[in-house]
Amino acid sequence: MKNILICLVFTTLVFTSFTPDQLIKTNMTIVVVNEQGAVVEGATVRLFKTINDYNNHKNHVQETKESNEKGVVKFTNIDAISYYLQIEKGDLSNMFTEEKTEPLAPKKVNKFIIVIE
Repeated sequence: MKNILICLVFTTLVFTSFTPDQLIKTNMTIVVVNEQGAVVEGATVRLFKTINDYNNHKNHVQETKESNEKGVVKFTNIDAISYYLQIEKGDLSNMFTEEKTEPLAPKKVNKFIIVIE
């Protein structure tokens, strides 16, 4: 009984020590599609905070990610700002379409559909 009480007190302390702001992070989900609207699997996606980093292909925010079989890439626990996107697969890219996101809503999952051509 004493062990159960200790476990309950410990569990309560752990869960009440986190505020909702610490638990909810800013995330981004990108769906990569081609000109016909079909999802693109295996596209590489990089995020940059500044236009200079984007232009110089350096200092990307997180590791390069690859779109899954549904064309989806997820970036978690990122700043609520606008990002420059570099998305490529073979000869296809987003260079002539959408290169920058809108400012992300903080503490939400922000979703974007990006066309590569």
